[in-house]
Amino acid sequence: MLPLGFFSVCLRSTQLERTVDFYKALDFTPTGEDAPGLRVSLEYRSQSLTFMSFLQDNLINFRGAHIYRLKECMDEIGIPVTLFEEFKSEERLMLDDEGNPLPDNECGSFSIEDPDGHEFFFNTHREEREPFEEAVLRPSPAMVGTPFNELNLPNVLYTLVVTDLIESQRFYESLGLIVVRDGDGAWVFPNTDVGDTRFLFRLRKGASKHVAITLVQSAIDPKVLRTLGLEPGNQAGLSWNGHDPDGRMLEIRSLSF
Repeated sequence: MLPLGFFSVCLRSTQLERTVDFYKALDFTPTGEDAPGLRVSLEYRSQSLTFMSFLQDNLINFRGAHIYRLKECMDEIGIPVTLFEEFKSEERLMLDDEGNPLPDNECGSFSIEDPDGHEFFFNTHREEREPFEEAVLRPSPAMVGTPFNELNLPNVLYTLVVTDLIESQRFYESLGLIVVRDGDGAWVFPNTDVGDTRFLFRLRKGASKHVAITLVQSAIDPKVLRTLGLEPGNQAGLSWNGHDPDGRMLEIRSLSF
């Protein structure tokens, strides 16, 4: 499978202003990439979440990769593609292996779903193609040669709750991703040939599809956490649990795990 694109998390929000205020109280800060009333991106220690009022559901977004070639790969391995759209107005810059122009610079979009219905949206515009190609070729010092169990986990950990870990593992491995089982969950990340476009998210077994967000190594005032409706998950107060205004599961951890 080809590199999937730059990874980002986009979250549905039916109460955008309230949700943004909630995450700001958790030390998230605006990135400046917002459209009032429609989309707001917030950053937490160099990692970001984007909240959108017009989404039908939460999704993982991949940007910048070869849309046409990725779609062909999905067709070959039997993953249904929906919402396929060609961006015909895009300038043709990319060439195939024989030097022929690729249609619309490999720009466009489509969606796929995992076995539980979690959506993955692939979306590439012309200005994203070259930065992504450069990123794929550029090594990631933090990842190269480092065993998985020695990697520092991201401070914002996104978890997809799935009903069948074995079926989910097969699906993600078919996308060319590595799946490492861990108790009642698994870690999902790309192989070592994707330069500095690496990412990490988690699967966790549950009774029904939903998502969860974990903030790791957070030192937020417990009074603030209580005000936001979170409750301590243990007597030591090293973890806090609750939900954000849109009902997503949220966990705050004071220490890495």
